[in-house]
Parts: sequence; C-alpha cells; structure tokens
Amino acid sequence: MRWKPYLLNLRDCHKVIVGEGESDRHFFTAFCRANNINGFDYAFTGMHSPPPYQPSGFSEFVRYLPVLEKLADFSSLTDLVLVCDAGENDNQKLAQLRTQIQRANHAIGRQVFSENLEANIVAAQGTPRVHVLLIPNNRRGGLETICVDVARDHQNSRNSRGSMIEGWVNAFANNACVGWTTEKRDKLRLQAFLSAAWDSKPDIHFSQLFDITRDQLVPLTGPSFDDIRRFLRAVESL
Repeated sequence: MRWKPYLLNLRDCHKVIVGEGESDRHFFTAFCRANNINGFDYAFTGMHSPPPYQPSGFSEFVRYLPVLEKLADFSSLTDLVLVCDAGENDNQKLAQLRTQIQRANHAIGRQVFSENLEANIVAAQGTPRVHVLLIPNNRRGGLETICVDVARDHQNSRNSRGSMIEGWVNAFANNACVGWTTEKRDKLRLQAFLSAAWDSKPDIHFSQLFDITRDQLVPLTGPSFDDIRRFLRAVESL
C-alpha cells in the first residue's frame, strides 16, 4: 500500500508547514488565516491512503520526510517548516530532530533535507529551505502551553471566569499529573480548560477548537503568539 502525506498539494502551495499531529494542522490553518499569512499548505506527520491515519507525532518525521520527497511535485517545494513542541529541553529536542532528518536522508539515499538546522531561525539556504519552529521559544512545554495561557487571559478580559477556571484546572492537573512532563501536563490543562469554558460542547477537543469556535476561546492575533507570527511572516516573505 502506498502512503501519502495527508492533504498535501504542492502544485498549489510551494511552502508547507508540517506539525506533529492533526491538532497542529488545524491550529496553523486557523492561525495563518487570522493573521493574514498566506502561501502555505498545512500537514502533519500522519499518513493516509486511505484513512484511518497511520501513527503521527514527533517521532514520525523520520518516516514522513522520505514519503514527502517521493511526491511528484516535490521539486516545486521551496520552504518546509517543521513544527515541534520544545518539550522539557529544547536543545535535546532539536538534536533528536536532526537525527531523524539524518536517518530520513539515509533512507532516501542522498541529502535532500538540511541536517545542520537551528531552532527558530529562518533558513537562508537549501532546496527546499528547511525551517524549524520549536514552540514555545525559550520555555518548556508545547503549543498547548501558550494556548492555555491565552485562553485564561481572554476569559479574564471578558469576566472573572478565567482565573476561576484556571484554579479548578490547576488543582485537577496538580493531582493528576504527578511525574508528567510539562508538555503532557499542559495538554491536559488546555483540554480541561476548554471543557469548563465552552458550555455548549464540554467534550470539545483541541483539534476541533478553531473549526467550532474560531477564536472565541483562544484569540490568535494577540501578543502571546508574536514569536510564531514573526517566524512565519519571515518564511512567507522568502
């Protein structure tokens, strides 16, 4: 069976943002739309042909990249943004990504993707140029770490519910997440916050958030996302 990257058409877009999972794809689709950042297609490391999707996540870049290189229109790809959660140690996460890229190039049989990458620095060279966006920048955690803070601050700007919900969420998380990583804990914190804040659909998942609520819970144009916004606009301008 021939696997393909999910929903990727390089004929129409020559710049691609690839996240770890489907929630990342939904986030960046909504984020770029809200911030008028154009010219990107959005994908994640899961594969299909047809669904259900094969496993996705950080460890799947090594499998995703060789399949991406085999697409008929790969030569038209100019910029590839690999999005990763920073985790507990951003330097270690970058080193692990570099290793995956080296293994992917070995599987392809030649160096297609640059192996000497820096995090959160826009690449100037490469065919395609490969950019690494670690989230958050200079902080432990992941995309949900930023989003849960934005959701709380937005609720507080409208009423006092943000701090009240955060108190419930943190009490729950502190008891449930003993020994968990920051990234995993904040995924749970965000999910619990969304369930408490969105009364009409308490089972809402992060991957559904922007399709259902637009930016009513997590506004995407605020200063908390400045690092991501600046980075993607710099890649857009190449």
